[in-house]
Amino acid sequence: MYSYDDMISSIQNIKTCLKPSLIEGAGVGVFALKNIKKDECLYHRNNYKDLIDYEIPEKLISSLVEPNILKFIDRMCMYNYDNQTYTIDIPLNMLYTEYYINHSHTPNIFWDRHEHDLYAICDIQEGEELTTYYRPDEREWEMTEEDVKKRLKL
Repeated sequence: MYSYDDMISSIQNIKTCLKPSLIEGAGVGVFALKNIKKDECLYHRNNYKDLIDYEIPEKLISSLVEPNILKFIDRMCMYNYDNQTYTIDIPLNMLYTEYYINHSHTPNIFWDRHEHDLYAICDIQEGEELTTYYRPDEREWEMTEEDVKKRLKL
């Protein structure tokens, strides 16, 4: 649970907002509300109280939802190929801003996948869209519909 002081701190420390992305076909993007310095941590796991990474088997999720919802989960959650699970750290109806950082081959944000922290890899100007590099297996828009179905076992 968040305290009153946590809420005040969140107001004082807000750095980004959601707006329509400037990247063609990306939908929503994350933009800097103020200048951000290189190496500044924008999102730190400690900012989110009591988050736990849950590894939920793909077979279980597939049995609970329709294919279009599975596609959404596949886009929004980390997939572990070794044990065929999705990592979910927050209820999917409560996604936070960092989920909307889009892919770029010239990113300005680094995502530490182990700590779930995001750092600026260069100075970012107010109004600039934040981007990170997605691994090839995370870029469903580059996959054929058949590849997506195969991955999702549909």
